[in-house]
Amino acid sequence: METEKVAAELNKRWRDLSEDEQKVYREKAIVEQEEVEQKQIQYESDLKAWKDAGGVLPSSESKDTEPPNGGDGASTASQSVPAVPSSSPQPKAPSKPIKRAATAYFLFSSERRSQLRSEVRPNVP
Repeated sequence: METEKVAAELNKRWRDLSEDEQKVYREKAIVEQEEVEQKQIQYESDLKAWKDAGGVLPSSESKDTEPPNGGDGASTASQSVPAVPSSSPQPKAPSKPIKRAATAYFLFSSERRSQLRSEVRPNVP
């Protein structure tokens, strides 16, 4: 129940902010959006370079596909392929940035939430 009270109070306080006070958070949100867009551009560039260097994305085959030896599950010496160590390690795929840019309201609420919680629940750390 306290979480609902905090969320409702944050919403009320956001609405009560003047346009100039909200503008500060909107500008922060614009800066964060630009940073996220730059990270996405860098990721796409890194991914293209990785693919061009021979990187292969994992296949999405299901586990119940037919085994390579004909599907009977038995392995014979003529069908087994010896493991050949790679002469060079496979390049690692770049990590995708999963973060979305925060909205002005989210930045405001993140900044004010802990203060408001202490007001709503003064005896809880």
